[in-house]
Amino acid sequence: MKIIVKKPEELADIAAQRYVELLENKPGAVLGFAPGMALKPLYGELGKLCGEGKLTLKNATAFCTEEFDGVAHSDKSSVHAFMNENLFSRTDMDKSRIFYPCTCAGDDAEKLLQFDKDIESAGGMDLVALGIGVNGSIGFNEPATPFESFTHSQQLTDATREQLAGVFGSADVVPEKGVTMGIKTIMSARSVILIASGEEKADIVYKMVYGKTVTYVPASMLQIHLDMTLYLDEAAASKLN
Repeated sequence: MKIIVKKPEELADIAAQRYVELLENKPGAVLGFAPGMALKPLYGELGKLCGEGKLTLKNATAFCTEEFDGVAHSDKSSVHAFMNENLFSRTDMDKSRIFYPCTCAGDDAEKLLQFDKDIESAGGMDLVALGIGVNGSIGFNEPATPFESFTHSQQLTDATREQLAGVFGSADVVPEKGVTMGIKTIMSARSVILIASGEEKADIVYKMVYGKTVTYVPASMLQIHLDMTLYLDEAAASKLN
């Protein structure tokens, strides 16, 4: 695992260069994107680079990591709305090449696994961008999610719903379930970046980096990924040596 610690305004610039380099060499790259406040500066930078003609996503394919169950795509609280507002509407990405896990499949494992098959058919993800929850979740993979999990329906913990309270207005109205790429789905990506910022993430970043690879901290599995880069601001990195 490579760790980069910079001031918040520098992280997005550095991380965005990964996309510039990847797409120069592979214009049809397959990308994974997660929602999250820590990722907004990166997505803003990607939009800026597209506007300046320094980056193009027109031939790329995007697979988004998660979506809430029972939330309309047009709802401002949906992952669809977040990703469109913060990334896709700012770039030249072909909207027909953007995919989300199916929230209409309920708990039908076979239908949910179609998302993994679609990723595989596209050639596998070249690069996936993640955030991290205060409980170590990545995507909606909550503590105790098996490391061998593929795309699945996930009950959201109270910690996750509390963290999302600002998005929905109250933790009480945050959906109880979502659909997410599994940990094995994420680990199958050729490269992974994870961005964390703020003092509230310092404890979980420490556990992710120095702790054992345990299902109680889903992000800890990323320790063994062969091409994983952790981008931290000084506050999130404050407990690391």
